[in-house]
Amino acid sequence: MLKDFEEEMGDLAETALSTAEKKTLRGAARDRLAKEKKSVAEAFGDQPYEVHHRVGLEYAHRFPDMDINDVDNLVALDPAVHKRVSAAWSYFRKTGKDNTAEAVKKVSKIVDDEFGGWFDDVAEEGIEEQLEAAFQESVSRIDKLVRT
Repeated sequence: MLKDFEEEMGDLAETALSTAEKKTLRGAARDRLAKEKKSVAEAFGDQPYEVHHRVGLEYAHRFPDMDINDVDNLVALDPAVHKRVSAAWSYFRKTGKDNTAEAVKKVSKIVDDEFGGWFDDVAEEGIEEQLEAAFQESVSRIDKLVRT
């Protein structure tokens, strides 16, 4: 009986979040970020921003002991920045590389390194070239990661 329970729990750890679960977590993340990171409200004021999970919701099942909505895993991003960050993660996803917890942590670090200067801050006008350079560097580093 205990063995059956352990196998079932192991299966749950391999089960990705549903679309509904992700939607619920996204709403809670936005509320939590606004409540716990007062600097975000100050920095963005009336400017629109999007909440980004540094370790994405689609990989939450790889980190069963992590609160995916922990404030340390949440950053506010200008929509243009978030678009490029998401493109870097999409690139990783399309490589077909096994998305182990270790690989996800490494990609998260790459994204943090390349885009971290825009975390929790309003992006200035005319940053398209800088964003493209950050994206290209992240792609180059992800390529190196998946080849090892």
